[in-house]
Amino acid sequence: MKQQFITALEQNNRELIRQIPKGDLHNHITRGGNKDSCLHSHTHRHYSISEVIRNRTKRRVIMNAFLTEFEQRIREGFVADLEAILAEVVHEKVYVCAVGTDSDFVTLFLAVNTEQSLARHIADMASEGLCDDAETELYYKWGISEFQYGEHSHFNHISRFLYAEDNVYQYKDEMVKIIAKVVNETKDDVFTKYNQTKEDIIFFISMTDDELAEELENESVALMTNPEWVPDFLARYDAEI
Repeated sequence: MKQQFITALEQNNRELIRQIPKGDLHNHITRGGNKDSCLHSHTHRHYSISEVIRNRTKRRVIMNAFLTEFEQRIREGFVADLEAILAEVVHEKVYVCAVGTDSDFVTLFLAVNTEQSLARHIADMASEGLCDDAETELYYKWGISEFQYGEHSHFNHISRFLYAEDNVYQYKDEMVKIIAKVVNETKDDVFTKYNQTKEDIIFFISMTDDELAEELENESVALMTNPEWVPDFLARYDAEI
């Protein structure tokens, strides 16, 4: 009977409470139960339909305002930083361009690597005894922290905006979609004037401090990369370079 009473309270089931003999309720209280808890633990404020709708509408308005401003800021920042980096590598071939963030999604930066910078980096690491197998080479090829261009790209105005917002992470999925949208809508001309081909570049989003980074990379690459290159990217750690 005690469990029936507890279940009735947890479910806020007044009808079930009424069905329990009052003697049993009395016995439950005198054997250590908290009378006030019994009387009040099942009492909750009931919001009216209009209040629920009003609260949901308010949250939706706040979210839409945040995402609208985020899209505007990332659109301006992405193209500006991208062009600055592409100007540095005009005589090299870009194979990857990634947007980096942290596990809270409050910092953003752009990182780019080229075939030539990868070869130089691997050679430098090998000379120091830090690269002697294919697995390590793959890390240097795809690890965003190893990309050689973009160290000055921090989207500072965007990061300040994100820091000012409480719990940015709740908008993570929509932010990923917006970043992908901005990448997809960036015109081919932005790349061709720096001797690059957008369709040959792999784009993705990564986190620098979270074990879920690879999952995010795999999910985001399909949203913004030429489908021809996606399968090989997803299998990047399953085979040698």
